[in-house]
Amino acid sequence: NTALAIIRSRLLRTPTGRLCGTGMREMRMSNRSHINQVIQSVADEFGVDPITIISDPRGDRNLTAARAVCAWMLQGTMSNHKLSRLLGRSGKSYVHDAMSRIKVRSLKGGDLYEPVQRLLARWG
Repeated sequence: NTALAIIRSRLLRTPTGRLCGTGMREMRMSNRSHINQVIQSVADEFGVDPITIISDPRGDRNLTAARAVCAWMLQGTMSNHKLSRLLGRSGKSYVHDAMSRIKVRSLKGGDLYEPVQRLLARWG
């Protein structure tokens, strides 16, 4: 599966993009599969391709919302800097900024309320 291969290769890379023998490679397999499953379910919920979530530098509103929701759901699985690199972002503050946007947009009545609630019901 191409999407899983790209996600897996991103998980094995350092923030500078070179392969290394430590760091992300030390993650347990269950953590990797959890990350893959979250990215896939967010992509399905927002109707985007999981490859574009982690590789496309720009995107429409759906893609940027899906990327932000991925950052929100995956926070704590790795450092914010590594998570932003996994999602194709270069700034360290991306995850923090995405969290702020998701908190506001997922409030009741917000445009992301229903998709976030469905994802929370699944991943709770």
